[in-house]
Amino acid sequence: MSCPAVRRQTGMTNYATTSQGDHVAYDLRGGTGPAVVFVTGAGPDRADDPITAETAQRVADAGLTAITFDRLGRGESPAEGRLDLDRELAAVAAMIDVAGGSAVLVGHSSGCALSLRAAAAGLPVTGLALWEAPWATPRRRRRRGPTRSSACSTPTTTRTRCGTT
Repeated sequence: MSCPAVRRQTGMTNYATTSQGDHVAYDLRGGTGPAVVFVTGAGPDRADDPITAETAQRVADAGLTAITFDRLGRGESPAEGRLDLDRELAAVAAMIDVAGGSAVLVGHSSGCALSLRAAAAGLPVTGLALWEAPWATPRRRRRRGPTRSSACSTPTTTRTRCGTT
């Protein structure tokens, strides 16, 4: 999955080209220590995610290499056509290549799932830090028990046409 990222730079933003031909915008901070790649959730890009930017800067200030990037279809990382898991993983692989060939992935929200999939796919992931993953454990779902909707007369623990969960 991993291939050498083609890099170019314009102004403060750097760009890499994935194995699938997508262009990924990223910011590189630090650059001398082990790498940390931040994988955001589905909504934000680098320009509107000050918490990730500040965290990346603190990581760089501590002597590590920090990379934040716009996921495909967000910010300065355009994406046409179908955006699937293979393209998303190719973007993560390109960021790992930019980082020097291996990295800790820091995932937030849907970035958790993408980070886990990258590690499972065999990308050179040296560690994972994940928060606010978009799923519940099976045990947690059981504890909540059945719920009722005013529009439904039978309890359920799965999504129904009434919209209960």
